[in-house]
Amino acid sequence: MKGLLFFFLVAPFISFSQTAQDSVISFTEVVRCDSIKKEELFVKARQWFNASFKDARSVVRIADKETGEIVAKGIVISQHWYKALGKENKIPILYEADIAIYVKDGRYKYEFKNFIDIEESSIKYTGPLTTAKAYPAKGYRNKVIMDKIWNSQKEEIAITISELVVGLKSYMSKPADDF
Repeated sequence: MKGLLFFFLVAPFISFSQTAQDSVISFTEVVRCDSIKKEELFVKARQWFNASFKDARSVVRIADKETGEIVAKGIVISQHWYKALGKENKIPILYEADIAIYVKDGRYKYEFKNFIDIEESSIKYTGPLTTAKAYPAKGYRNKVIMDKIWNSQKEEIAITISELVVGLKSYMSKPADDF
């Protein structure tokens, strides 16, 4: 009886400990840009966001020039690997992501995190992309294929975010326009 009671008390913690090691995928960096003032970096960051995220669902939630904080939800367009009938395909996929940029005199920090697949036709996992090697849900295909798709999503989002970061760094280092 004590063994059964122990099992029911400990089992929930065992299941949580398996997923606690997998963290949500995020991309962050502090970038130095000497001699550029906080106010100018803030304006450039807003302009970059507006130019990079044109989907109507992409919105800035906080834009505080005083604290140098921009927090937004952005629609990130990426792709994932899919194999059907012996042919490899790259399928477009939409993610809603949390995006934050913090600016100070001479530097800024960006964060991209919580990539949530928002497409109905996708692989039907409703949580964020994580570092888990295996697909974290029951898939509609066999486990090997779902794991390949899952890992492909993570590889492709890294490529997509690195392209966005290159654009951000370019925007932030441009000389200020008067108009």
